[in-house]
Amino acid sequence: MEIAPRISIMRTTITTYLSNYLTIIGIMPKINQPKPKRKPVRIPAPLFDEIDKILKKFPMYGNRQRFIETAIQEKIEEVMRFK
Repeated sequence: MEIAPRISIMRTTITTYLSNYLTIIGIMPKINQPKPKRKPVRIPAPLFDEIDKILKKFPMYGNRQRFIETAIQEKIEEVMRFK
């Protein structure tokens, strides 16, 4: 009996279980999707400094890019609710 096919099946099974577990606890697994196009945005330096202070205090928010994208998305959702 060959070991290679068994290892491949085990790897697939472990990956599937891990993906399901991460989804259940609220962490979405990375999916190979095309990245959205980005446009440059000008943000005032004091606002950047404030974001950096927040991220130092609360590292759970991730990085600056993710923090800004989330803030913008939340604002869009808020505006759409009142529309």
